[in-house]
Amino acid sequence: MPPELEDAAFYGPVGELVRLIEPHTEADPAGLLLQMLAALGSIIGRGAHVLAERTPHFFNLFVALIGDSSRGRKGSSWQQVLTVIRLVDNTFFLREKSGCISGEGIIHHIRDPLKAQVLGKDTKGASVSKEVIKDPGVPDKRLCLVETEFSKVLKAMNRQGNTMSDVFRQAWDGGTLQTLAKTCHNIATHPHVSLVSHCTSADIRKHLTDTDMANGFANRNLWILVNRSKLLPEGGNLDENALVPWVEQLKKAVQFAKTAGALQRDEAARALWRIDYAYLTDGPPGLVGAITNRAEAQVLRLSGLFAVLDGSRLIGVRHHLAAMAIWRYCECSAHTLFRDRTGNSRADKIAGALRNAGTLGLSKSEIQNSVFSRNASAHDIHEALMLLVAMRIAEFHPGGVGNVDRWFIPG
Repeated sequence: MPPELEDAAFYGPVGELVRLIEPHTEADPAGLLLQMLAALGSIIGRGAHVLAERTPHFFNLFVALIGDSSRGRKGSSWQQVLTVIRLVDNTFFLREKSGCISGEGIIHHIRDPLKAQVLGKDTKGASVSKEVIKDPGVPDKRLCLVETEFSKVLKAMNRQGNTMSDVFRQAWDGGTLQTLAKTCHNIATHPHVSLVSHCTSADIRKHLTDTDMANGFANRNLWILVNRSKLLPEGGNLDENALVPWVEQLKKAVQFAKTAGALQRDEAARALWRIDYAYLTDGPPGLVGAITNRAEAQVLRLSGLFAVLDGSRLIGVRHHLAAMAIWRYCECSAHTLFRDRTGNSRADKIAGALRNAGTLGLSKSEIQNSVFSRNASAHDIHEALMLLVAMRIAEFHPGGVGNVDRWFIPG
């Protein structure tokens, strides 16, 4: 079951809107809140940011909703969010894209103008080189990628030579987007790319590779476990007029945020940040730690976004507490999703086999023969087993059944 999102997260006009929508949908309120924040961060663009030392963090979020395909209500939650977002910005649909298959494709949607030198004639008939615009590019660098079948994107990312993982990481950081592909010369400077993705936990386990869990793609995402919040056989009965006051407040906040510039914390929030910073930068060991080790940057972005949506250039205590509440939910979701993963595919395969073996456990020879069909070396199997023991996923029992050393899953 998903964790419970603390009340502190539902702060400001976004929180009020989610509370108004929640009784009229089966969607998870955590999914509603995080997708709405991601969409609003996309609309704001690069007009507001928070500095971490000298690095600006803009409010482009990567939000991954994970839930069962039949019960997660992920798709309906995004439709509820769009009801609000299109009232806040009726041009949002122009920047909402889906169907990622390559990094070059992402860059194409926010590409810079492409210039070229061509030969021409001057007034006297002499040959001269002239600069022409071959492609005007895309002036608006805001892009909100919405992938409701994220497993397809993950499959594409796994193909040899695919550049999406690299581009996604560059995009979250806000740096210039470009690839070394011979056939694509597009670049995108000052990008503002947000990502909303929907997937099942089974597809995440199957298609999110060890590399992407360790190379920084996974930890740029806010992982959100979602589930159906209630049963509404007759559907909801939302009166959109009730949304108007909060939508108007968001419209004003978005306009303010587009020119807000660099944000600062007030003294009370600074004191809280100093206390929480140690916790945020001291994550758990293993794969869960690798997937949550951008905690301080995620909280930084969330707190800044809550501030500008409150019409403030100062990050206050309530903004910080809202961001921390969301982070704790994301951290708990990540732990539930990845606690049985090691970041080593052989170790994960062995762990699965040990669970199936139950109280009998498995010996090294059984693992080599039955699990890997003798296609893994004794050294690789030993390294994988030692990792499972170090992460307390498996236990070693010397001289077990038949006086043979065996490995088990505890409990």
